[in-house]
Amino acid sequence: LFKRDTSYDKNVDEVRLHELGYKQELKRGLSTISNYGVALSIISISSGITSLFGYGMVT
Repeated sequence: LFKRDTSYDKNVDEVRLHELGYKQELKRGLSTISNYGVALSIISISSGITSLFGYGMVT
């Protein structure tokens, strides 16, 4: 409903980081181990839900 202009906030943050001597950057890379961990977490959740659902139907 109400839209807030966040471009001003981003500029203020970028200026503050520059004053502190930092460059604004965001690294979003996943290593092989991290990628494997995410995949394993997703598989574990889905297999856990199905096994608990089956257990609930039996008891």
